[in-house]
Amino acid sequence: MRTPMETGEIDLTALKSDLLLGWDGIVLRWMLIDGNEVLDFGEEKEVAGFQPLIDRHADVRSVCVSFLRPVFSLMPSAVASGIESEVLQVHHGPSNPFRRSFHSERFGEEITLIESGKWEQGDAFLKSWPQMRWTSATLGWLEHQKRRSISAEFTSLLSIDVGTSKALMSRFDEGRLAWCIVAEDVDGDGVLYHAVNSLMHNDFEEGLENGLHRTWVVFSGAIENNRRMIQQFERFFPHVEVDEGGLQWKTEAPAQVGEWNLLSHALR
Repeated sequence: MRTPMETGEIDLTALKSDLLLGWDGIVLRWMLIDGNEVLDFGEEKEVAGFQPLIDRHADVRSVCVSFLRPVFSLMPSAVASGIESEVLQVHHGPSNPFRRSFHSERFGEEITLIESGKWEQGDAFLKSWPQMRWTSATLGWLEHQKRRSISAEFTSLLSIDVGTSKALMSRFDEGRLAWCIVAEDVDGDGVLYHAVNSLMHNDFEEGLENGLHRTWVVFSGAIENNRRMIQQFERFFPHVEVDEGGLQWKTEAPAQVGEWNLLSHALR
């Protein structure tokens, strides 16, 4: 069977679909999405797999490329304006060749998020799509946590998206972004340490223990097989849950469905 590209037919499904590409430094994860429905998905560990992906999804409406859990800096845009290069050198180091800035007005004031990373294999690959644009899954994920925190019944919302070797973490207090990091010590007690340490700076009138009871912990990402981390948090936090996301899958969903949540936030 020949594809629409080979026959010259217009692929209407492609024209209303968006291709999301997420690079985590090791694996390229991708999904073809129409609204909230995932039409196709996969991951490529070798450069050889890039060209078939281009051929398969050449006519999509848009291509959104994002780093997954990169090193980043976040600050009010009024502060960042004019000093981006200095911020990048201090926070990200002078040798990092790839840096991009993203903006959002959904946090009460405009903020700037600056990401750094490296994807040498992607330079030529991404030029194959004229409709390609860089986006920030990190910023999209933070905006999602902001919306979640507004309707929360708890004083603090502590969100943790777990990856293979990193965890994206944030805390919102009464709907206000108070703290966010990318933790690189996922094994052991590192994630729990960062979470509790972030709360130590809060001014809880009735002490830290009361603050733990007023905190809602929401896990996402590659957490399905990490029961130990959940048990660690349940020892200290009485309100812990796992968010598998709201994506609908046209075909059978992947075994580790939570791992795809972060990439879905690249489409902002």
